[in-house]
Amino acid sequence: AKMARLVNDLLDDARIEQGNLALAKDKVNMQKLVEDAVGMQKEFALASNVKIKESYKSKHLDVVADKRRISVVLDNLISNAIKYIDGKGVVEIILEDAEKGMIQVSVRDNGVGIPRAEQQNIAEKFFRSNNSIKNKTDGTGLGLYIAKNIIEQSGGSLWFESIENVGSEFYFTLPIPEKAKLKNKSLI
Repeated sequence: AKMARLVNDLLDDARIEQGNLALAKDKVNMQKLVEDAVGMQKEFALASNVKIKESYKSKHLDVVADKRRISVVLDNLISNAIKYIDGKGVVEIILEDAEKGMIQVSVRDNGVGIPRAEQQNIAEKFFRSNNSIKNKTDGTGLGLYIAKNIIEQSGGSLWFESIENVGSEFYFTLPIPEKAKLKNKSLI
């Protein structure tokens, strides 16, 4: 599974570099996507002594996005959050309404945080923080770079806040169907 992820990351990276990351524009239920992503990480969380909490505060649950790619983004943010918790901890995923026509997803952890000096480099290609090296977490250094590009090409934004030894919170927004022009009629 790690090898497959690396290959997919590298393929996505090549597509981003060439401006060829073709994204589907489907109507997707964000709550279902979050629940599925959490389900995929349940065992890892359990083994890591991490509790995952979800809260759905948004009036709108549908977004317009590429279902498979947004699953990759969620998977990346949730697994990172679990990975960077040293010992016992909590990862919280919050779905809420953002500015007009957008839904915001937050992934919050009480992990080791990202050193301030490294924060501006976090979404650069192949960047791995000293914390990730110190805590022996594995990764390609491509996950956030790809996630940021997927979200931006979907019409949203990705950003984060982090305090060392307190935790990190990653946020991203996606457009809701009324605001996005559905290119194709397939509503999944």
